[in-house]
Amino acid sequence: MDKIGEVNSTAIWLIVIFVVIVCAIVFFMVKFKDSNNFKQISVSQDVLLSGISLTLAKGDSFIIDFAGKDYNFILNKLDSEEIWIKDYKNNTIELRSNPLSFDLNEDGLKDIIVTLNVRNTNNIEIFVESSLIGGTCIESWTCSDWSICFDSAKKRICVDSNSCGGELNKPVISENC
Repeated sequence: MDKIGEVNSTAIWLIVIFVVIVCAIVFFMVKFKDSNNFKQISVSQDVLLSGISLTLAKGDSFIIDFAGKDYNFILNKLDSEEIWIKDYKNNTIELRSNPLSFDLNEDGLKDIIVTLNVRNTNNIEIFVESSLIGGTCIESWTCSDWSICFDSAKKRICVDSNSCGGELNKPVISENC
C-alpha cells in the first residue's frame, strides 16, 4: 500500500506542476499578445477644433470624444496599394488622397474630416479635424477646370468635400463667355 500511495502522490504532484506550467504559458500569451502593442490615441472635441496629426500603424486606433460619446476608428489594412479604416459603425472605408467626412452623431452634418497626409511602408500620418464651428458645417469647395465655351457659356463642377448639404458659399459654376 505504501508504494501505491507514493505513486499516487507523485502522479498528483506531476499533474499539479503540469497545470501550473500550462497556466503560466496561457498567462504570458494573453499578457504579451500582439494586440497589446497597438496604439490607442484619444482625441477630445476641443483638440478637433484646431486639428491634430496622428501617426498610425496597422492595428492602431484613434478614439474621437465628440459630444460626450466615444467614436473608435481602427487602421485595419495598410499595404503597398491600399489603406482601410474601420469606423465606429464597423464600416470598412478606403482612405485615399481625398478627405473623408463623418457624421458622428447622425444629425445630418459632417462632424469630422480625416485627411491622409503621409504614407510610409509601415505607417500613415493623418490629420483629423472638426468640420464644425459653433455647430455649423463649414463648406469646403473644390472645383474642376472651366469647360470650353459652348453656347456663350463655360461651366465647371464644384463639390463640397465636407458634404454640408448647403450651397451658401458655393463658387460660381457657370459664366458667360
